[in-house]
Amino acid sequence: MESLLTLFNPLPGNRYLLATTRTDALATLLAQKLGAVGGALHVIAYPGEHSPIESAEIQHANVHEFASLFRALPREHDFVILHELYSRHLYPERLLRHCYTTLANTAYVLIIEPKGRCDPQALCETLERLEFRVPSIIEVLEGFDVVMAKKMHMWGNGL
Repeated sequence: MESLLTLFNPLPGNRYLLATTRTDALATLLAQKLGAVGGALHVIAYPGEHSPIESAEIQHANVHEFASLFRALPREHDFVILHELYSRHLYPERLLRHCYTTLANTAYVLIIEPKGRCDPQALCETLERLEFRVPSIIEVLEGFDVVMAKKMHMWGNGL
């Protein structure tokens, strides 16, 4: 988990969104990391196993079905993490488009899936097609495929 946390370098006031089917230590550690710099973590809980998150700095919402999108304003977040959600969502491309909209310019999306649940190379191609840039498969978490990409200012879908 520590190697995964090295991907996050929040700045003061950053807002991260974690959409997940399983709240676990990742949510608590992200909340602590963001809290240390005055940032905020929005947790969106899709159906699954959810443990209490040990932090007062979290905004929490529930989504009750895998066909629905979470609520988020355009350019509201500096980082979106889809944790064990992408492969289970009924409309994964629509989910990625929604992530693109809620990301600020030059912000990141990170997709974490158990190994074998999705094809990371195909996911990188989908991200490119949806105007995310530099999609990368990152080997930082044993047993999981981790894919990261960036929304660039003035590229593709614009602002």
